[in-house]
Amino acid sequence: MLLAFGQVADVLQALQHDAELLGAENTAVTTSDASLEARAGRVRRAGRGSLLQVLDAQRLYEQALLGYAHAKGQRYLDTILLFEAMGGDSQAWVEALAEQRRSMTPSTMRTSVGFRGMLAANRERSAS
Repeated sequence: MLLAFGQVADVLQALQHDAELLGAENTAVTTSDASLEARAGRVRRAGRGSLLQVLDAQRLYEQALLGYAHAKGQRYLDTILLFEAMGGDSQAWVEALAEQRRSMTPSTMRTSVGFRGMLAANRERSAS
């Protein structure tokens, strides 16, 4: 019995760490997106700045998106571990999520699953 409580406590601590990491990765995505927009805007408006700077900003943005996706994936894995540590059936949860995604229309999937959609949703949450 004590082992089970220890496992739940460990997974909850991992989820707390995941939340902190996800927040940091979200900040990195937001910052790199703003940098990319600023550099691209300077090149478009006044021809100032170089294409190399825009490409570098785009590379940093893509790296930030990759870090965010990795952190979000880790959070999902730790959530499944929490269900298992509490004696739940994680397979039923995965199947329910798959069924929910199958019922979504392609346009809904693009806006809810895409990285730009996630970024926009995170911005809306931070603003409110």
